[in-house]
Amino acid sequence: MLVTTITFLFFIFSVDVIYEYRLFFLRIDGNFLVTEAGNLNQFGNMQLRTNRNNKKSLTFNGVDQFLAAAHQGDQCLSDPDFCYLGVTFSFTVRFIHLGDDELYVYSSCGSNPNSVGFDLRYINKQFIFTVSTRSREWSVEFSDVKTDVFYAYQFSWSVQYGLVFYVDGLEVARTTKYTTRDVSVPTKCHIFIGTDQTRKKSAAMELEYLHILLASKDILLQLGYMIGMSLYIQLPMVVKRKHYFADSTVTVPSILCVIYVKKIIC
Repeated sequence: MLVTTITFLFFIFSVDVIYEYRLFFLRIDGNFLVTEAGNLNQFGNMQLRTNRNNKKSLTFNGVDQFLAAAHQGDQCLSDPDFCYLGVTFSFTVRFIHLGDDELYVYSSCGSNPNSVGFDLRYINKQFIFTVSTRSREWSVEFSDVKTDVFYAYQFSWSVQYGLVFYVDGLEVARTTKYTTRDVSVPTKCHIFIGTDQTRKKSAAMELEYLHILLASKDILLQLGYMIGMSLYIQLPMVVKRKHYFADSTVTVPSILCVIYVKKIIC
C-alpha cells in the first residue's frame, strides 16, 4: 500500500458560490426529523429535547435509533470526487457511552473498500475520520474523548490540504498523507447518522446539529470567509433549491444557504 504526502501551490483562485447545509433541528414530524435543510428519516421513535446548553438536541440510544438519507441532490455529500473545494463538517456532540464495540457517528461508506464517501467511526478506543475517493483515502485519528462532555467538532477535508480536525475551534490533528486505491465504479451508499450501513454499529450520543459547508476550512480562510461569519459586504443569500434528503420511499425538497464569494488570490 502506497502512502503519499501531497503539496499543492496556489496561484489564482476564484470562487463564485459556496453551498452549505444547515441541519439545525426544528421538530419531529412522524417519521421525519425536520431541519433547516430539509427532512431526514428518523428511526427508533427519536425525540427532540432542550438540553443543558438550552439547545434543541437529539439523543441516540446506541441500539436502534438513527437518521438516514438517500441524498439524490448534491453529489459532493455522497461522492468526495465532486467536492471541488473540499468539505467541512461541524457539529456539537456528547457521547453517552464508549465501550469496546465499534460504532459509527456518520457513515456514507468512507471506509468501505468498494465505495467512496465519508465516515466517522469509533474503533479500538479511538475515533477515525475517513474520506475516500476513487483513487485516494485519507484518515485522521484522535482518542482524547470523554463521555458526558459536549464537544464542538469540525472535520475539514480537501485534496489540496488533506484532513484537519478541530475541537472547540482548536486544531488538534492534521494530515496530508493518503493511501492509494482503485475504485472505478463505487458502490452507492445512503447517508446514516448514528449508525453504519448495516445498522448494527450504533452510537449512544446526543447531537445538537450538523452543519456542512461544501469547502474546506483552509480554502474558506483563504477566501476570507470565517465559518459562522462573512467578511464580505455582500451578505450571504438564503435561497430555495431542490435537493433531497430522503430514503427510497420519499423525496422532500430541502433548503440550501448559498454564500456568494468572489475573490482572487495570487
